[in-house]
Formats: sequence, C-alpha cells, structure tokens
Amino acid sequence: MGVGQVGYGPRRFRDIIDSTGGDFNEMLRRAADASADDVISGYAMFYGGEDPKTRARPNATPWTRIAGLGPAFFTKFLYFTTPGALILDNVLARKVHELSGIPFSSVVAASHTTGVPTDMPYTCIGCRRMQGR
Repeated sequence: MGVGQVGYGPRRFRDIIDSTGGDFNEMLRRAADASADDVISGYAMFYGGEDPKTRARPNATPWTRIAGLGPAFFTKFLYFTTPGALILDNVLARKVHELSGIPFSSVVAASHTTGVPTDMPYTCIGCRRMQGR
C-alpha cells in the first residue's frame, strides 16, 4: 500500500485493520485456506461470494471481504500464498476477455477497482470458462 507524500497510508491501513475487529490475520488465513483447494474459491472469499447480486458486505462471515482492500490487494496476496493464483493485470484481463467472451471493460474493472458490481465474480466465471467448468 503506497503512502505517498502526505502519509495517509498508515492511517488507512490502521482503519482497514480496525474495520475487521481484530480478525485481519484470521481473514487472510481463511482466504488462503480456501484457495488451497480451489484458487477461485480464494478469490470468491475475498470478493464476498461469486454472485454480485448477493455479495456479502465487508467483514461478514464466512467470507473474508475486507473494506478498503480489493482485487489490487487480494490477487497479489493469493499469488504469493497459493500455487496457480494469478495477479489480474491488463495483459491477463485481455486474455480472460479473449478466452471467455466477458466484456473487456468488466474484466479490467476487476483489476483496478472495488465495488464494481461485476468485478471479481465476473472474472471468476471467466476463469471457470477458461478451465472448462
């Protein structure tokens, strides 16, 4: 997490940690555990489910969606904790689009924003299509 010239980063990070009620490390562990069996399950844990219409609010169990942390954080976290997990960048987003038919703008939104109704589940569906599920 960049802190920039002003130094907002440490405060924002404290706010994120505080928002989890002390469960930050446990939430990361649960997402990593879920992704050990199925990488996409780890993405879904951080997203708050796979369906944008029923996506869990942040910090709602059993999900590990954390307010203030989106795909920019959790795809990197899963990449370093889970064999086979990928960081979703523009190159990968284009491939997901080409192979799954999901609109490129929806896939790119997943790699750069949080709170977009079709961000991670759409991408997870694209990954499942690519895997033949």
